[in-house]
Amino acid sequence: DGRAYDSGPSETGSDQEQGLKKPVNADLASSPEPHSPSVTLSQESTTSNEGNISQNAAPPTTRSKAPASGNATEDVWAFQAQQRSQSAKAIKAKDVAQHRPSMEELEPLLRKRAAGTLTFNDTLAIQKRSVRDIIGWLQMPTGTHTKTIDIPTAMASLIFDNQALGLDSAIADIVKCERDVPNGILRWGVASEEAMAKLRGASFKIQVARNGSHQQFAMNAPHVLDGFFIDIPQGLHNQGEEQLMFEAMTQLEPRFLWGAYVHVSSSTVMTSSRYRLHFEGSSTPISMQKDGRLVEELLFKGRCLRVYAQGWYFRDNNLVRLDLDAALRLQGQKSTASNATNNVTPATNNDTSATKATKRQKTEKAAEPQWTEVKTKRGKRKSSPQREEQPPQCPSWYSPNMFEALEERVGVIPDEHTLRFGDYTIPMILPKVEDVDGQPQYPTSGNFVCGTKIHKGKPKCVELSLETILAELRDLDSQATIASKNLPAQVKVAASKSSFSLAQLVNDGQVDELCSHLEQSPIEFGLQLHQLFEKDRACFEYFIRQRLLHRWLRATYGGDKTFAQLFSKMSGDNMTRDHVHSIFKSQELFQNLETIDTTIDGDEFSLHRGDLEEVLAVAEVLLAVHAP
Repeated sequence: DGRAYDSGPSETGSDQEQGLKKPVNADLASSPEPHSPSVTLSQESTTSNEGNISQNAAPPTTRSKAPASGNATEDVWAFQAQQRSQSAKAIKAKDVAQHRPSMEELEPLLRKRAAGTLTFNDTLAIQKRSVRDIIGWLQMPTGTHTKTIDIPTAMASLIFDNQALGLDSAIADIVKCERDVPNGILRWGVASEEAMAKLRGASFKIQVARNGSHQQFAMNAPHVLDGFFIDIPQGLHNQGEEQLMFEAMTQLEPRFLWGAYVHVSSSTVMTSSRYRLHFEGSSTPISMQKDGRLVEELLFKGRCLRVYAQGWYFRDNNLVRLDLDAALRLQGQKSTASNATNNVTPATNNDTSATKATKRQKTEKAAEPQWTEVKTKRGKRKSSPQREEQPPQCPSWYSPNMFEALEERVGVIPDEHTLRFGDYTIPMILPKVEDVDGQPQYPTSGNFVCGTKIHKGKPKCVELSLETILAELRDLDSQATIASKNLPAQVKVAASKSSFSLAQLVNDGQVDELCSHLEQSPIEFGLQLHQLFEKDRACFEYFIRQRLLHRWLRATYGGDKTFAQLFSKMSGDNMTRDHVHSIFKSQELFQNLETIDTTIDGDEFSLHRGDLEEVLAVAEVLLAVHAP
């Protein structure tokens, strides 16, 4: 049932000239024309997967008709080209693949691992990669094709699709390939200087898609300015600001190189407004990002500059802001807001490129007052709307060099005084103000700090100058000196005569009166507190829990009622020791609070938050007693 193809001479306008091969009857194929070789394909050969040509067939000539295996338009040359392409693809796929070692190769390593003697040097025998170090990098600007390029395919394409260039030895020295999607480049790590010289500037054919399409890319050395950058579209005003920007960025980021304008005229040196900050390396510096987001605003010389770094951006309005003025203050340089008259260039009526106004920035809303005064309406007559008087707003809550000027003049340190009473040692801590030696750099004039003061039920902004604060600190130091001299006499009076009984007030539940005595007589309160801790530990614990309940109830209900009224409102009964003990032993009080796991001197502990609250209450009382 086989078929043969006539290989005789073709006539003008025949089907052979049109690329079509007509089959003839098998009986006629048994007696071909003389001096005309033929190509005979059996049915088995045409349907086999290998597609091999019969060994008895002669090679086709220009006057012979090519066979067709199921398709009349397929010839031998196209078939052979397809086989070579498939063979090349198979070789490329096998060359760049996951080469897993066999179990026979892994058997010695598994035995060492089971024995616990496996080292890193033992695993080098199964590593298929090169152990040579990378001495330099070359890159290809692949652009938008970078996302679609597959790294194993690109490696195989570089090795097998560029053999005609005669750079096989240089390509063999390439030991690593990396893809940089944000910058649109492919990086190639080279292990020899000779290969670097040969590969630099050469163009290579790289497969850029899975359908087999290729593109030519040149391999060049990376430029130092091809790294990460930040653009300031508004630009800077003058060379002085460029110098301040350079000093601030140098202090913040060690990888910062310098800044320069993006577009400059080579003939007239005219520049555009876009100013670019260059950084070393292509990765994002740590100082230029926060919570995974790039810096989007810079506070510089009192202005808020919108910047655009290299990378992706979020589409919300929560812009990440970096304060460069604070960095300049830490460096010891004075950065103040620039004068508008020096920065604005006068423009005529015909000037169409006048600088646009700075875009308004979103600021946080001021906190609304807790209480609002409401006026009663009298009669049905509508009163004219009156504008409520707003308190004066401070420009800033402190001047730029306020705390620096304060620290270079005075320092406040704790001064401990130890007093003895019987078997007790009572430490007292008082503040001590010391003058700082050296010539001050910042003047006192013009430095201030703002605070709030309640006036007629409304918060008012109060501004205190540096001179006023220094005078208050000197007055505090003089009062502390007088108090330290009178401490022995005060301890003697407190020990000889007691104006109240701490244990009795605790047992009676007089929490408000205890707070008054702690504020008015801290020394006497401290003496009785130490005696209570030594003689009656249960009463001391009851006192600490009273302090806790007092703080919790005041924070919840305010301070317009007595503690007894607040406790009765909470529990419905008067306070007793058994009642308080049952409250703290109940699981409902702290059931929603998680424990804190910590380690102290190598031992693990699980601390309950209720116990930590009690420790905090003890610390508050001791601080009020020993540092009044």
